Amino acid sequence: MSPPALSPELWSHIFDYCAVPNEENKQLRQLTLAILLRVNSHFFSIAASVLYRDCTIQDLGAFLLGSNGSRQSPKSTALNNLTDLELIREGKSKLALLRHVRRFTIIPYSLGLKGFSVAIDEQQSSYHQVKNTLVQLADVETSITPRLEGMSIGPHVFSDSPETDRIHSRFFSEIHHIRRKLMETCKPKYWCERSPLHGYCFEPIQSDFINHELNALPETVNIHTRLDGTFPLVWGTKNMISIRGERDIALFKSPNYLSAPMVQTEITDGNAVIDPVIAAGTTPEELDMLPKPVFTEEDLTRNMVYTVIRSMPSWIRRLHCATQDAINARTEIEIYGLEKVMAGPSLDQIDNSSLSPPSPSLFAQTLAPDQVSFTHDDQHKIIAQSMRLKKMQHIIKQELNVSEGGYWRRTGSKAPSLNLFLAVDYPGCQCCGKGKHGSWI
Repeated sequence: MSPPALSPELWSHIFDYCAVPNEENKQLRQLTLAILLRVNSHFFSIAASVLYRDCTIQDLGAFLLGSNGSRQSPKSTALNNLTDLELIREGKSKLALLRHVRRFTIIPYSLGLKGFSVAIDEQQSSYHQVKNTLVQLADVETSITPRLEGMSIGPHVFSDSPETDRIHSRFFSEIHHIRRKLMETCKPKYWCERSPLHGYCFEPIQSDFINHELNALPETVNIHTRLDGTFPLVWGTKNMISIRGERDIALFKSPNYLSAPMVQTEITDGNAVIDPVIAAGTTPEELDMLPKPVFTEEDLTRNMVYTVIRSMPSWIRRLHCATQDAINARTEIEIYGLEKVMAGPSLDQIDNSSLSPPSPSLFAQTLAPDQVSFTHDDQHKIIAQSMRLKKMQHIIKQELNVSEGGYWRRTGSKAPSLNLFLAVDYPGCQCCGKGKHGSWI
């Protein structure tokens, strides 16, 4: 029986009420929408647009299963021109679903009721399946998610136990080997990483830049970091680094976290995972994920300089000067919220005589006069923080041998732009929507 003559827009609005509301850091089962997918072809497209619009995925292997159907077509670019029904008739129903993905979040497995060992094993098995799928998609040039706006990697909510920290660490180890292929296969407009361990992200390659034009990289890479160590930067695109301070972390950490030991959950032969008991002086490096309460300006400056130098691909130096300039001009580095983790002198101890006065907070500039509710002390604090960041920005550029005009002093060629902003100036992540004006709640 054919459905009532309602417009697709009205059906979509109705189906919205069938969706289980999203929960932070959880993959939810949408049973009602899954049933609606199977009613008929009319409902398939409408339910798919709701079900796959904003996905939070734990089992990435199962999610991508069947997407290698695009490999069977020699003219893969033509697949995007087919209707959902035509794709289903060709046996490519997963591609018909993935084309509706707008936002995509990949999270680690949760500890759950099954326990640590099961979560580790299932996560490893899932990413083994992901790797096999991506290998089969190696010769596919078009995106399997043509409408994808943003892809987020990692949990927004911090773990509350050492066991969960271990699962997260393994998650980032698995992601490390497939980041680049995920980016090439899904082609997101925006990329987001939440607290990536050891400062890794995908690295640009020379083929990403053709005729001085951006080819494969996301428009913006958002990194949400606690400054456990260095953070990743991607050359040839815009980088927005947002710092989450001690207070942000405390909002999501269990108060018993620091005193909770990791028990030895399983000891067997072969490929078993054996987890050491956390004792004084024996914490594995990858589990030591809590940031320092504060950093000195010297520590932060050294971190910023090292991170910029470390992130520059070696192949850029071998390119023609015009190509180098074009890539460097596309490289924008914006860092928000260093004041959250910065210790240092008070305003009257800072010598800013050689610097121009700081501009008002970008956030304050966007507010109408009657919306500005800063007290005198707030304004004094913002000015002090702005001056400290401006001074640090000046020093970082000096250490990098970059002029205030944005050129390498040694060669005179264009250098990447680098600017430090207050946390309140952060416009929010285009992928996960978090961190707007420095708020992570």
